[in-house]
Amino acid sequence: MNPVGAKMRKAPPIVMHIPDDWPSAKLAERISAFHFECIERRIEKMNLKTDQKIKIIDGIIQMLQRVK
Repeated sequence: MNPVGAKMRKAPPIVMHIPDDWPSAKLAERISAFHFECIERRIEKMNLKTDQKIKIIDGIIQMLQRVK
């Protein structure tokens, strides 16, 4: 487990097999939900204090804002 503030490895790419006519909004929603569940599960497994969890989540939000 990585200490708070340590650089984490990138997640492997997601492979989804979907029909060609599947709406892209639905796909984006499913991928977002999947990422959220993965992040939530990993943070819970790390057995951190609340303030440490908040720092990790803030870091994720900042990273996502830079990607835009």
